[in-house]
Amino acid sequence: MRPKSEICVLSTDEERARKILAGFLGSLDLDELTPEEIASLALPESNNDSHNEDTTIQSDLPEDWDIDEPESQVWGGEAEDFANTLMACFRENGIPSRKFAEGSRWRVVVRPGQEIRAKEIVREVVEARPPE
Repeated sequence: MRPKSEICVLSTDEERARKILAGFLGSLDLDELTPEEIASLALPESNNDSHNEDTTIQSDLPEDWDIDEPESQVWGGEAEDFANTLMACFRENGIPSRKFAEGSRWRVVVRPGQEIRAKEIVREVVEARPPE
């Protein structure tokens, strides 16, 4: 018997992940799957309503950020890859963010209204632990 596994991917990578999974399951063509097989590949819905902040996911996050808008720093460090990972996590949670290079260091900022939730996400990623 094999243990069940759960694989989570960014929603932007969902189609690619499904193709990889189908290939892993025996080079299946997604067009040849039954509705039941397709349903078994569905990602679970999140039921996390435990935060007091507005966590409504925005369908269109702004690409441009007005320089005059207030911002709150939620992370700073030397690893640009980690800054990119955090920004992807924020995007998945509907939190607009930006990163800035300051010498060899990077900082990631969000809007003040999203600071608490963003810092919680940073904690989850840094500590590799789910929400408390």
